Amino acid sequence: MVFDHPSGLRFDIYERIHLQEGDSGIKELDEIELIPYIQVLNQGEQAVLKGTLQLTGRYASEEEDWGSRILEHHIPVEITLPMNRIDKLEDVGVDIENFDVELISSRTLNVTGVLLLKGIVVSSTDI
Repeated sequence: MVFDHPSGLRFDIYERIHLQEGDSGIKELDEIELIPYIQVLNQGEQAVLKGTLQLTGRYASEEEDWGSRILEHHIPVEITLPMNRIDKLEDVGVDIENFDVELISSRTLNVTGVLLLKGIVVSSTDI
């Protein structure tokens, strides 16, 4: 049996977000997206992928008169790889393979997903 695996390394994403004091509670989430803002830095024997995953969206407030509110949260990312795992530094990239946002309470949500690193040399022992 042959499996079609896109090449790259995968990392699980998990972040618990608590609304700040004074923010209205969440009644319903809407228009949620997760966008990677990652730069690749050459540090001699290592490459460092550093930046954030930006979660943005809108939500309906628990308080009816507040209407739609904006949700924004940055998830820090720092991944270090040996340079022998990279053919061309400019080919290294980051994608969000999938993600999910679960409303735990009106003031807490969980973000889970999978981060895919592209342009990385992957051996059969990595899969």
